[in-house]
Order: sequence, then structure tokens, then C-alpha cells
Amino acid sequence: TLGAYSLSNLLRGAARLDPHGPAVSGPLRRNSAITQARFTYRELDREADCAARRLMALGLAPGERVLVIGGADPACLIALLGAARAGLAVVMSHAGRGARDLAVIAAMSEAAALIGAGEFPGLDFTGRLFEAAAHAAGVRLVALYGAPPADGAVALDGPEAEGGAAETELPADSGAFISVDSAPGGFALTAHQTATLAAAALDLTARIEADGAAPILSLLAPLSFAGLSAGPIAAIVSGSPLRLCGLFGAQSFLAAADTAPAPHLIAPDALGPALAEAGLLEPKQLASLTLLTRHQSGPALRGAREPAPLHDCAVPLFDLIALAEAAVLTRRRSGDPLAPETIAHYIDVDGEIVLACETRAASGGGLDVRGLAVEDGDGWRSM
Repeated sequence: TLGAYSLSNLLRGAARLDPHGPAVSGPLRRNSAITQARFTYRELDREADCAARRLMALGLAPGERVLVIGGADPACLIALLGAARAGLAVVMSHAGRGARDLAVIAAMSEAAALIGAGEFPGLDFTGRLFEAAAHAAGVRLVALYGAPPADGAVALDGPEAEGGAAETELPADSGAFISVDSAPGGFALTAHQTATLAAAALDLTARIEADGAAPILSLLAPLSFAGLSAGPIAAIVSGSPLRLCGLFGAQSFLAAADTAPAPHLIAPDALGPALAEAGLLEPKQLASLTLLTRHQSGPALRGAREPAPLHDCAVPLFDLIALAEAAVLTRRRSGDPLAPETIAHYIDVDGEIVLACETRAASGGGLDVRGLAVEDGDGWRSM
């Protein structure tokens, strides 16, 4: 079963079965310039090994934790894979968090290193990493991948990294990915197992009918349950090329989307109206559209509502529902041939909030319910 393998072991399998197949593409800094990088499965596999050996050479030991900060681009994915292949437990955070928050997360996760992946115009990303490291006592290393060089930080890519010992034996892959979510009074850490991530990815790919013929274009950073399962894992298990596009600028997004065949787009729900206004919800533009909504625990849940409707959407439309970092559920928003009443809704029973992702009349009476989860005040629990 897929649950017996880690993400990077899934990549190794793909590299053996289809070494020249397109794996991932997206913006990446190379030789002082940002270009559209493209990796085959074999190239991505080798890049991850190189990053892993570099981390080992820098003194990080298997079992230690590292905090990877980045966005939706190949640099972030390679940094994640490299850290896991070095036997490290990978704590994940998006680049939008400030230095103080990153310091708190690094301290509570006991991270030994901060790894900054990617480049973010207009943001002093490296300065933010150094400030966070200065306030987290356990951090002894700041490393960069796909980012401009900086004094005091070590590079995981480029000539210096490529000079590492290629014969160095890699330890057992940790397979440990830990996501960070906001919680009352601070942050919560959630560890994910490959079996759970793979199950969510398989469900998504089956519903959107991703079969390798069309690429998956994700605007989500692979730094959360939703970002991992709907991005790199969904791409590998379906054999679909993955395109990552983190900065939602018109030119970069249109360049990534303007391909044949049209891609399966994974995007935050807030971008749905903008996509509709731009006239992109047409079969010649997209094979399908999946919009992410996040449902937090606690009092904020009471204000949760259904995503805004998208009128005149001519492509299959799906919701990717993230229950904090506990689980993700996929459902077709409209046109489901199985059940016209297929919706996500909440039931409040004795102060507990129950989310049923899909309900329909059962053949023997009663209801069939899919995607049941309970929020009992201490966070989401999948049922």
C-alpha cells in the first residue's frame, strides 16, 4: 500500500519507472536569475539527494527537526524532500509569517535549523530568518535553497553544494512532516503520516479525474496537509506533471496555465471570483478547478459558511475542505450525478460541531454520510 512509503520513496519509485517523465516545474533562482525550472523525476530525485547530503555534511543528525519556510515553488519541494532524505523531521511553515512567529514555532518544535526555500520579491526573507534564529535558542544553522546568497547562511544548492560527497550513504527517510496551524494563544503542530496524505491525494485525483494526461497546477505551498496531498503527492500517484505557481501575478499564472492540455487547477477559494472575472473558467483554459477552504477549530468555526458560488462555471468545480491540519476532504460543488443534495454542512449537537462533507439518501433508508468529522473544542477529530 502507499501508506508503507514516504513521499520521497514515492518519488524514488517514479524516478525508476519513468525517469524522463516531467515531475515538477515552476519559478526557481538559478545563476542569479529567476527562471522557469523544469525537473524530470530523475532530476528531482538527484536534486533531493544532493540537498540531503549537504544537510548531513553541515552536521545535522537523523532525528533532529528542521523548520522549512517557503512558498509554492520547486525550491520548497526540494528542500522538503532533501530534509526528509537526511533523516530529519520536517516542520513546515509558509513564508508569510513574521520573524517573531517563526521564532516561536522554531522554539516549540525544537528545530535545529531554519531552511529558507525560494525568493520573495519585496520581502526581506533572509533577514526574517536570521531574526527568528536569533530568538530561538536551539537553532544553530540557517540554510537557503533557491534564494539569493547571504552572509551567515549556507547554500543547499549551487556549486558549493554540488561539491559534496555523492557516495555518502543516506539514512532511512524520516517520512515525518509536521505542519503548523494557528491555535488559541499560539500555534499547534500536527504530524502527518504518508498513509493519510496518500488517501486524501487518491480521493482528490479520482474525483477530478487526474490521470496523467493533464498537469496539476497548484497555487498552494506544499507546507500543509492540503498543500502536500493536493500537490506533490497527488501528482506522483496520478502520474501527472506538477506545476507550482506561488506568486499570483497575471503573467506568471497565465504562462503556467496556458498550456495544452489544460491543467487541473488547485487554488485558494478567495481566487475563485477573480478567475471567473478573467474568463478562465472555460474548458479550453482548465480541465477542472478545485478551491481550498479552511475550517478552523474553536469559536471561529461558528462563523464558517459555504464558499461563494461561481456562476457560469463551465469546468468541473470541486471544494477541497481543510479541517485545520487534521484532515482534508474533497467534494464536487455542483453537478454531482450521485446526489443533488451533496453539500458540506454543520450539525451542532450539545456544543459539538459535526461536519458532514457529503450526505445522500441511503438505499435502505436513512442517510449515507461521507467525510464525517467532529470539532469538540479541542480541535478537529476525523471520524
